[in-house]
Amino acid sequence: MRVTPETNEALSPEEKRRERLQAIARELDCYTVQDMEALYDMSAATLAAMRAKGQGPDFTTLGRTTLYPKESVHQFIRHSIGQRSSKARTQRRKSEHLDTQQQALSDGLTGDCGRALV
Repeated sequence: MRVTPETNEALSPEEKRRERLQAIARELDCYTVQDMEALYDMSAATLAAMRAKGQGPDFTTLGRTTLYPKESVHQFIRHSIGQRSSKARTQRRKSEHLDTQQQALSDGLTGDCGRALV
Protein backbone atom coordinates (compact mmCIF):
# COMPACT_ATOMS: atom_id res chain seq x y z
CA MET A 1 0.00 0.00 0.00
CA ARG A 2 1.07 3.52 -0.75
CA VAL A 3 1.48 6.02 2.06
CA THR A 4 0.37 9.64 1.76
CA PRO A 5 3.08 12.13 2.73
CA GLU A 6 0.63 14.42 4.58
CA THR A 7 -0.87 11.90 6.96
CA ASN A 8 1.54 9.00 6.69
CA GLU A 9 -1.46 6.67 6.42
CA ALA A 10 -1.84 3.80 3.98
CA LEU A 11 -4.48 4.26 1.29
CA SER A 12 -7.04 1.57 0.63
CA PRO A 13 -7.47 0.36 -2.96
CA GLU A 14 -10.73 2.37 -3.22
CA GLU A 15 -8.98 5.51 -1.97
CA LYS A 16 -6.19 4.97 -4.49
CA ARG A 17 -8.74 4.60 -7.28
CA ARG A 18 -10.57 7.76 -6.16
CA GLU A 19 -7.27 9.66 -6.00
CA ARG A 20 -6.32 8.53 -9.53
CA LEU A 21 -9.78 9.44 -10.80
CA GLN A 22 -9.49 12.93 -9.30
CA ALA A 23 -6.09 13.41 -10.97
CA ILE A 24 -7.47 12.30 -14.36
CA ALA A 25 -10.51 14.56 -13.97
CA ARG A 26 -8.29 17.56 -13.16
CA GLU A 27 -6.09 16.81 -16.16
CA LEU A 28 -9.16 16.64 -18.44
CA ASP A 29 -10.73 19.74 -16.81
CA CYS A 30 -13.74 17.72 -15.66
CA TYR A 31 -15.77 17.13 -12.52
CA THR A 32 -16.28 13.65 -11.12
CA VAL A 33 -19.61 12.30 -9.88
CA GLN A 34 -18.37 12.98 -6.34
CA ASP A 35 -17.66 16.60 -7.28
CA MET A 36 -21.14 16.90 -8.77
CA GLU A 37 -22.72 15.39 -5.66
CA ALA A 38 -21.10 18.12 -3.57
CA LEU A 39 -21.80 20.90 -6.08
CA TYR A 40 -25.48 20.08 -6.60
CA ASP A 41 -26.14 18.49 -3.19
CA MET A 42 -27.53 15.41 -4.96
CA SER A 43 -26.82 11.73 -4.65
CA ALA A 44 -25.00 9.73 -7.29
CA ALA A 45 -28.29 7.89 -7.96
CA THR A 46 -30.11 11.18 -8.67
CA LEU A 47 -27.34 12.26 -11.03
CA ALA A 48 -27.54 8.87 -12.78
CA ALA A 49 -31.32 9.27 -13.15
CA MET A 50 -30.82 12.73 -14.63
CA ARG A 51 -28.29 11.35 -17.12
CA ALA A 52 -30.70 8.57 -18.10
CA LYS A 53 -33.45 11.16 -18.77
CA GLY A 54 -31.11 13.41 -20.76
CA GLN A 55 -31.27 16.09 -18.09
CA GLY A 56 -28.46 18.00 -16.44
CA PRO A 57 -25.11 19.02 -17.85
CA ASP A 58 -23.28 17.15 -20.60
CA PHE A 59 -21.16 14.23 -19.46
CA THR A 60 -18.86 11.59 -20.82
CA THR A 61 -18.04 8.10 -19.65
CA LEU A 62 -14.63 6.47 -19.67
CA GLY A 63 -15.17 2.82 -18.91
CA ARG A 64 -17.34 2.86 -15.80
CA THR A 65 -16.32 6.39 -14.83
CA THR A 66 -18.59 9.35 -15.53
CA LEU A 67 -17.01 12.76 -15.96
CA TYR A 68 -18.64 16.15 -16.44
CA PRO A 69 -16.65 18.72 -18.47
CA LYS A 70 -16.37 21.82 -16.30
CA GLU A 71 -17.36 24.20 -19.10
CA SER A 72 -20.56 22.20 -19.72
CA VAL A 73 -21.39 22.31 -16.01
CA HIS A 74 -20.78 26.06 -15.89
CA GLN A 75 -22.97 26.62 -18.97
CA PHE A 76 -25.71 24.46 -17.46
CA ILE A 77 -25.61 26.47 -14.23
CA ARG A 78 -25.76 29.78 -16.12
CA HIS A 79 -28.68 28.47 -18.18
CA SER A 80 -30.47 27.22 -15.04
CA ILE A 81 -30.04 30.59 -13.35
CA GLY A 82 -31.50 32.29 -16.41
CA GLN A 83 -34.49 29.95 -16.45
CA ARG A 84 -35.16 30.45 -12.75
CA SER A 85 -34.93 34.22 -13.14
CA SER A 86 -37.33 34.06 -16.07
CA LYS A 87 -39.75 31.84 -14.12
CA ALA A 88 -39.57 34.22 -11.15
CA ARG A 89 -40.39 37.20 -13.41
CA THR A 90 -43.31 35.30 -14.95
CA GLN A 91 -44.63 34.31 -11.52
CA ARG A 92 -44.28 37.90 -10.29
CA ARG A 93 -46.19 39.21 -13.34
CA LYS A 94 -48.96 36.64 -12.85
CA SER A 95 -49.19 37.56 -9.19
CA GLU A 96 -49.35 41.29 -10.03
CA HIS A 97 -52.05 40.59 -12.63
CA LEU A 98 -54.11 38.60 -10.12
CA ASP A 99 -53.67 41.35 -7.54
CA THR A 100 -54.97 43.90 -10.08
CA GLN A 101 -57.98 41.70 -10.88
CA GLN A 102 -58.74 41.16 -7.20
CA GLN A 103 -58.46 44.89 -6.52
CA ALA A 104 -60.85 45.60 -9.40
CA LEU A 105 -63.36 43.13 -7.97
CA SER A 106 -63.11 44.55 -4.50
CA ASP A 107 -63.54 48.10 -5.87
CA GLY A 108 -66.76 46.96 -7.58
CA LEU A 109 -65.67 47.97 -11.07
CA THR A 110 -68.18 47.14 -13.76
CA GLY A 111 -67.75 45.73 -17.22
CA ASP A 112 -69.12 47.08 -20.51
CA CYS A 113 -72.54 45.59 -19.81
CA GLY A 114 -72.90 47.48 -16.51
CA ARG A 115 -72.59 44.42 -14.32
CA ALA A 116 -69.90 43.83 -11.69
CA LEU A 117 -66.87 41.85 -12.85
CA VAL A 118 -66.75 38.43 -11.26
